[in-house]
This record gives sequence, C-alpha cells and structure tokens, in this order.
Amino acid sequence: MAKPEGFTTDTISPCFTSDIIEKVRMLARIKVIRRRPPTRRRAMVASESKPGETHRILAIGASTGGPQAVMKIVRSLPAGFDASIFIVQHIASGFAQWLNRESNIPVRLAKDGDVFLPGTALVAPSNYHMTVSDGKIKLIKDQPVNSCRPSIDVLFKSLALEHGGAVVGVLLSGMGKDGAEGLTQIRKQGGMTIAQDEKSCAVFGMPKAAIAMDAVDMIVPLGDIPQTISRLFDARS
Repeated sequence: MAKPEGFTTDTISPCFTSDIIEKVRMLARIKVIRRRPPTRRRAMVASESKPGETHRILAIGASTGGPQAVMKIVRSLPAGFDASIFIVQHIASGFAQWLNRESNIPVRLAKDGDVFLPGTALVAPSNYHMTVSDGKIKLIKDQPVNSCRPSIDVLFKSLALEHGGAVVGVLLSGMGKDGAEGLTQIRKQGGMTIAQDEKSCAVFGMPKAAIAMDAVDMIVPLGDIPQTISRLFDARS
C-alpha cells in the first residue's frame, strides 16, 4: 500500500549492514535538499510569477505533521487578505475552530453551497471531499481517494479545472501521495505550485511524491512559505 511505503521510506531510516551504505544514502538526501530546492526558489523569486497570471485562490493540503504547518501559514495572512483560501487537512476534528482562534482572517468549516469569498478560509469537513463549481462549494461523499476523504487531490483537481492559473497550490507534510496529482493539474493549467521541503517536514511523503512527478514550481522550507505566498499575491497586477 502506498501509505505504509511512504511512512517506511520517509520516517524510518532503512536498516543496512554497512555504515558506508547508510552514509552514502544520507549524503544523497542532503544533496537533494540543499542544492535542488534553492535553485528552484531563486529562479522563481526573480520572475515573481508566471506571465499573465492573476492569483485569486490559495489552496493548502496537509496530512501527518500538517496542522502546525498550516497554522503557521494561515496565521501569517493579514486581515484583509483578498484571496479565497481552501484547506484540506486529513483527520482534522476541531481544526477550523483552532485556526479561527489564532488567525487574522475568518476560518470555518465549508458547507455545501457556500459562496467562497476573498479573505475567508474554508476547511474541508471530515468525511467529505470538497470541490468547487461555478463559484460555490460542493461537498461530496464519493469513495476515498488515496485512502483519504477529504482528499487533497480532489480539491486541487477541481480548482485546476475551474480556476487554472488563478490558483496557488501548497502541499505540506504528510504520508503517502495525496495531493501530488492535483498539484500536477494546477501546474499544467498555469497555476503556481509549492511543496514544503524535506528538512522542515515531519513526514516528507506527499511533497516527495509531487516533486517526483515534476508537479512543483518551488520547494520551500516551511519558515519561508508565508513570505513566498506574500510575494506571489502582492505581485498581482
């Protein structure tokens, strides 16, 4: 199964009979973290955003290790932030209320038929996929995707189809691969995609899967993601 494999690969060091093999693998990981991500980030800082793009939607997906990461991002958004925010956090009982207490913007659970407005964050409720259609939220109880309901992929794909280049998608710490295909679709439709880097992830499974699929424009440490989002939305024409 994908999730157990992600957990084993990303959170538990492999057992080797030779210290040399272990050190080589560690060095290989360090090379990926410290060389490849900064190169991507430097390129994007120079261009700010993709040509002709107006960002109006921020979509965030997270799972294991994600609540604190989501909080760091949402708490950084200023009052009056004029984009719509959508959040999928696997197993998130009480999550929206917690975010709302700590944030400068209103955060609440999404309801079927909600009209999404700038400056409000909507969180997918437990056991429902969250999608968008004609400017409204649609909650559905289809089969789990990637063993998840809500699924990040379902939200991201829906946003890519409806809003394309208006979307900034952010994939944070989590086990498995949920969100990777959705992030791919956002990027293909002209949106901007961000993955949390390995060093700052509690579990690197989901961002790693997205990076492997070439779904990511920027690989960014968690501490730098709020500033990256601010740059992208401040750069709108």
